Amino acid sequence: MSTTQKVAVITGANRGLGFEASRQLAKKGFLVVLTSRDEAKGKAAAEQLQAEGLNVIFHLLDVTNNESSQKLAEFIHQEFGKLDVLVNNAAIYIDSQADGNSVFDAKVDTLRQTMENDYVNAGYRITI
Repeated sequence: MSTTQKVAVITGANRGLGFEASRQLAKKGFLVVLTSRDEAKGKAAAEQLQAEGLNVIFHLLDVTNNESSQKLAEFIHQEFGKLDVLVNNAAIYIDSQADGNSVFDAKVDTLRQTMENDYVNAGYRITI
């Protein structure tokens, strides 16, 4: 299926800035693919925006998993044949509960792993 409507993918969009970016782009007439690594939360977020009359669909995406990224790329290619906008909002914060209750108590390795993951994902690309 191909569409003349502009298509936007937003990573990490089940809450916060990604959720609001999904809302705003959908209000501007985009078909928004809202992604989340948590299927239940992602579907709930998409349903909330759909209830507002917005053209938003959900697709599972874990940006730390290459196979998950490839599945999204294949979905976009098959369903829309194009991608107009990618908002790379996904990032992780590795829970430092094992290190203590505060980021200030976190081990250097925990912080390094978080930063390395988010730095790699800042260069995230979908090839269609």
